[in-house]
Amino acid sequence: MNVHNWKLHAKYTELVQKEARAEVDLPDDASLVLISFGSCSRIAQTALKRARENGLRVGLVRPITLYPFPQEEVREAIKKSRSCPGGGDEYRPDAV
Repeated sequence: MNVHNWKLHAKYTELVQKEARAEVDLPDDASLVLISFGSCSRIAQTALKRARENGLRVGLVRPITLYPFPQEEVREAIKKSRSCPGGGDEYRPDAV
């Protein structure tokens, strides 16, 4: 069983490297990052546009794949920003 688990782990690791995808729209000086998937992304894109029109420095990460989840893209976006609403403590840039 342990050998099988390691094979699955290797397979997932390979999938993450080859298949995980996300659309990232993140200015260098973003103070806030939104993460949105699916049909909610259209709403998030409109909110992003309006926020930028009002002078807010906001970015958006839109995962395209959920399995494998684009962990690195999300992690990097959170690190570059100062806040990620709704994520709890695990999404604070200093906690990533």
